Amino acid sequence: TWSGGMGVFINPSQLDAAYIPDAIEQGSDVLLTISTDDPAGVCFAATSQALVTVNRLPLTGFSGLDASYQVDDPPVNLTGIPSGGTFLGPGITGVTFSPAVADTGTHMVRYTYSDINGCSNFEDKTTVVFALPDVDVGDPGPYCLNENPIDNPMPRTTKTGFVDSWSGSNVFSQGGEYYFNIAVAGVGTHPVTYTIEEVNTGAVSNETRYVVVNDVPKVDFT
Repeated sequence: TWSGGMGVFINPSQLDAAYIPDAIEQGSDVLLTISTDDPAGVCFAATSQALVTVNRLPLTGFSGLDASYQVDDPPVNLTGIPSGGTFLGPGITGVTFSPAVADTGTHMVRYTYSDINGCSNFEDKTTVVFALPDVDVGDPGPYCLNENPIDNPMPRTTKTGFVDSWSGSNVFSQGGEYYFNIAVAGVGTHPVTYTIEEVNTGAVSNETRYVVVNDVPKVDFT
């Protein structure tokens, strides 16, 4: 029968028993004893001892992974501590995490490191990849050159839980609405940017739209 140490034996009555060290035994030598007798024969009881070194697990961790991303964010490089380990998980290539490859959802990334003693340890972290908000508003305009911008607010989302805005060189806001400065922009096609953000996730979509300003027809008669 095996005895000794502060850990746990598996099959302690077998010669090939396994010993699971207690955490407090890391970095120390543990004396284990096997004892046997021969109750049915003439042999005396015997014992033998083995000194087992319990190596410490390597302190392992990694940095560089944010708590959340949106699906079009660029790839990021992760740093394992100590270096030389392996990253595993959705969207992982080498030391790089790509939100687009991982796709939307909650993902676990694991960094595993093995030291010169063959002892391995790991750290897990989770990150969430959010989908981009859908852009569901129509195009502003077209406008006639003589129209009053205040009579023609630019379209806004009606979805709950989202905030949006318009921007561009000829866009201005007033009273919580956005307007296109028709007369200043002049006749032609003008780019503007629509931005919508999901409040709960912080995910943002930007989309370029084009505003058409038409000239006023010239009317004459004789």
